[in-house]
Amino acid sequence: MSRHLINVPLNLLASPFIPAARRVGASVRLHHDTLICSETGQKIPVVRGVPDCRLTDDGEISGKKEGFERIYSSACRTGTVCDPVYLRQVEPLLRLIDAHCRDIPLAGPTLEVGCGMGVLAERLPGYVGLDYVMAILQAKGFEPFSRVCASANDMPFQSGSFATVITNNALEHVPEVHRAFAEIDRVLKPGGLLLFKMAWHCTTYNNLGIPNRPYADLPIRHKLTKALLPIIRSKPYKFLTRVPRRIGRRAFSRWPTALRYRVLSPSMEYYGLPDHDAYCDVDCHEGLMYFESRGYKCLTHLSYADKVLAGQDVLAFRKWTEQGVAKQAAESLP
Repeated sequence: MSRHLINVPLNLLASPFIPAARRVGASVRLHHDTLICSETGQKIPVVRGVPDCRLTDDGEISGKKEGFERIYSSACRTGTVCDPVYLRQVEPLLRLIDAHCRDIPLAGPTLEVGCGMGVLAERLPGYVGLDYVMAILQAKGFEPFSRVCASANDMPFQSGSFATVITNNALEHVPEVHRAFAEIDRVLKPGGLLLFKMAWHCTTYNNLGIPNRPYADLPIRHKLTKALLPIIRSKPYKFLTRVPRRIGRRAFSRWPTALRYRVLSPSMEYYGLPDHDAYCDVDCHEGLMYFESRGYKCLTHLSYADKVLAGQDVLAFRKWTEQGVAKQAAESLP
């Protein structure tokens, strides 16, 4: 493999033109500066070492440039990885990584979904970063690391190819986020570690900028929402509106559960509010149930109370091996 052409191990890659359920075995080959699908012969462009696997709705490689491409066109990673703002965003995840490494070292290869400029790249063995924005993957200083440009909903990787998968405050910006959850489950190998964090509980009122907009700019319904924000944001209100629903979900859901979430309309107008451009509102408890119901062992929320009271938390899971799933099924028999 010519590292100046592509710096991603080919044994991890799968053709985006092949349905995800069949992404096993060798399915791409390198020809000059292009990846070729072994089954269909379709081409996957490589841009300065980064495979561009973004597909359009009709299954062709996308040539469109998103607005973020302009924003990050002169991105420089060197200063970013030490920036206090970025470090605060990943601090809970770094603490969890450090705590885990005291007992069992992280195994590679490692995939970071929604990697941005790869703040965690130096900390993770066999690092591969995935993001939808090509410009941010081309940030100065990011060149030594393996990077792939693709959607989290359709990852161009072999099934069961990663020993560790990490995502941090990224999936709230993904439409149809249930597909990203399923893809994470697909690419993580049995026995692998999943460290999972997104901005849980994104809100319509932040999408609309209600907290920071003056009353005069708001329609009557949004004026009422703004007036009630101290109640809506209070802990008693959150407890009364979330915990009974979580208890009911845990008691009456069939497993494995589908991911329930609320679709939001992202705003590209910045009001100085977090996650104004979020596409979905996912409850942390839903994330817990999704992976637990598929045989994952939660390493961070051990008790029933921990699970139904989960807030803006980082979740850690160990994916069951096939032997573990069989044992769990046998133990559940009368």
